[in-house]
Amino acid sequence: MKVIWYESEERSINVSIANYGLTFSADAIKAMGNPDYIKMGLDIEAKKIIVKICDADDVNGIEFKNKNKRNYVRIANKGFIKFLKKTMKDENIIDEKSSTHKAEWNATEKIMYISLDKEESKDQEW
Repeated sequence: MKVIWYESEERSINVSIANYGLTFSADAIKAMGNPDYIKMGLDIEAKKIIVKICDADDVNGIEFKNKNKRNYVRIANKGFIKFLKKTMKDENIIDEKSSTHKAEWNATEKIMYISLDKEESKDQEW
């Protein structure tokens, strides 16, 4: 008997963004290793949200691991969304309903890059 084994495709990492904050999918959490704390920032030129693993004593740290509920993490942070809109100078960068955005994980830098490009996102109703 000659068996050819199925090789699963690498799943895409997605993060949903809404007016209340960000929701990390199970694949995003797994890629990051379910860290205790993260901090968030922006790369204005690349139009990406930057999420970096950090220590609990980081002044900009946001609790992550303890928010893991039913295989997703929701970071409810309207302040970050306001910061994003103001910094990007685009009040419409975040849709009224939740939208799913592609993300990439860099294990060496321990940074997740979340695209804000509308072309790379798809609308999703919750």
